Amino acid sequence: MTRLRRQRKYVPNMAELNAVCEINYLKLNRLWPNMARDSGLRVNMSTEHGIPAVMVLLCQEQFAYTADIVLTLDLPSMPENIGRVDLYIRVYQDMRMAEVVSGGHGKQFEGIYQYPNDKMLQVDEKAQLNKFLSEWLSHALHHGMLEMPKSATFKGDLDH
Repeated sequence: MTRLRRQRKYVPNMAELNAVCEINYLKLNRLWPNMARDSGLRVNMSTEHGIPAVMVLLCQEQFAYTADIVLTLDLPSMPENIGRVDLYIRVYQDMRMAEVVSGGHGKQFEGIYQYPNDKMLQVDEKAQLNKFLSEWLSHALHHGMLEMPKSATFKGDLDH
């Protein structure tokens, strides 16, 4: 007789997610210390395999306690459908946290997704994207070459 194993319900680890968001805030501030003054930042770098990459950060809205940032990660030598990532990040100045709130589709991420689902999102998609952001911010800090804005934005860099 075989027993069906009941799959455990995923419960997000809020302490871990908060810690990742706090680290993202610190890394973002190290990379872009004048976020309140500068509207954008461009970081040129290479992946560990030598593939050129460009990270563009644009501040879309700035308020007293929050800022909304669009991060575009572009790997020009890769096909466009896999070589470009858009993340929308909300920075909470008072909480000293930065979290990924949505991706290129514009819809805000939920904390948990049922799996399987039509969009093939992982059950912990939001947690994974915040870790992804943390890894790319670390890579930019260690291997990136900053290009400060010459004009108000790098809007042209986002248009393909």
